[in-house]
Amino acid sequence: GSYMLAASAEGYQKQVVYGIEAGAVDADFVLEPAPIVDGRVIDVKTGKPVARFDVGLAYESTPGTVDLGMVVFQSFSNLDGVFSFPVAHSGSYLTLLARAPGYTSNQLDLGRDMVNVSGLEIPLEPGQTQVVGSVRDPAGHGVPNAFIFLGTLPSPPSLGTPAARTDSVGEFTLENFPSQATLITAYDPDLGLGTALIEVKPNQTNQVEIILEPMAVVQGTVTYHGRPLPDAAILLQNEAGQALGGHTDENGAYEVRDVLPGKASVQASLPWGVDPTQTSRYLKQEVVVEAGQVAVLDFALPPSVSVTEEPQNQKTLVMGNVRSP
Repeated sequence: GSYMLAASAEGYQKQVVYGIEAGAVDADFVLEPAPIVDGRVIDVKTGKPVARFDVGLAYESTPGTVDLGMVVFQSFSNLDGVFSFPVAHSGSYLTLLARAPGYTSNQLDLGRDMVNVSGLEIPLEPGQTQVVGSVRDPAGHGVPNAFIFLGTLPSPPSLGTPAARTDSVGEFTLENFPSQATLITAYDPDLGLGTALIEVKPNQTNQVEIILEPMAVVQGTVTYHGRPLPDAAILLQNEAGQALGGHTDENGAYEVRDVLPGKASVQASLPWGVDPTQTSRYLKQEVVVEAGQVAVLDFALPPSVSVTEEPQNQKTLVMGNVRSP
């Protein structure tokens, strides 16, 4: 069969190689040193350094689509307000974000395929930007202990870190919020999920109300030439900003849960063990899902697709080296 392999190491950029054949003995990786981003965070009014702050990088596939829930921040504390850290992934659109207590968060767009960047300055506006909101069920009752996420709902939700939880009457407050258009997601395991896209205004208290809806399920099978296709990749995206995925099981079946009602696009892709020479590797379909319902969407991949099978109970070995330039 043909495989995808990846190698990574601290201080180096991750490299992915496709189309490596089973039994290969020359599957070498050459890892490039990761670009370094450094700079300082300053008070926009005084020009003086901010001594305690967090900085994080957002890696996105398209420009201008920062999912705050996916940003991992690093904390810095020094009198000069300086920071420095490596860029882990190449080929992504990068956004640098900074936040600090008593300031409104700010961000810089760094573009794509960057090299070392030095001397950046991120100015922060003094003041506190808040988002005050409520989470309600379809009948208008407040939902206590609901999870509040910045960005889309993690999949599964238990792996995400919520930004807040609602109080006994279904209300929540988010402090030190970035002044930008931001998706806020509310989730309750029993009542469902709701989202709100809010244009946050700096140094103000911004109001938002989120209504929960019962979530839907999309399921089906993926076949090739009428035969179940295991390990096909499934990606669901919808107008609410969700991006959910998974893989088919040994029977070619898949199930995507926690889907918001509305129109969704679902894509089924060939696994890397399937005909690496095939150029048409996925099929995309649209489906309308209703609250609390199960939508069935099956995929029959193009007849030109063929599967490279391996004998049962046969182990394969791929050999190679990982080195720096």
